Formats: sequence, structure tokens, C-alpha cells
Amino acid sequence: MNSVLLQGFCYNPQVSLENEKVFFPPSYVGVSTKQKFPLKNESRIPVEYEWRVPEKYRNEVSFVPSRSIL
Repeated sequence: MNSVLLQGFCYNPQVSLENEKVFFPPSYVGVSTKQKFPLKNESRIPVEYEWRVPEKYRNEVSFVPSRSIL
């Protein structure tokens, strides 16, 4: 009889922002700004994330990509 060693891992998903905040500097009406900020997967498993912006702010704030896997 042959034996097969199986091993499984379980981990709590955890995604973090490098600075723990998203900051947009003041701007003028009609002017757009862009900010880059790193997301980090702190866990040992792939984590899928999706940004959900409330309907009333969708013309003012957007995230690219809005959904991805880390």
C-alpha cells in the first residue's frame, strides 16, 4: 500500500494599506487628482478585493482596478 501525505493551510485573509489611509489633497472644481497607494496581502492565501463606492460618490471617486486578486 502506498501513502500520500496531504497538508492543508487555513489563514485569515488580511489586506492592508501601507499608510493605513487614503488621502486626497484639496483640489479645485473641475480639476482631477490621482493618488497611488500600495495594498499588501498580509496573509498566506490569495485575497480577492473589490472597491465599492456609494452611488452618490461614483462621479467623484473611482478606483482602478476596482477589483483584483492579491
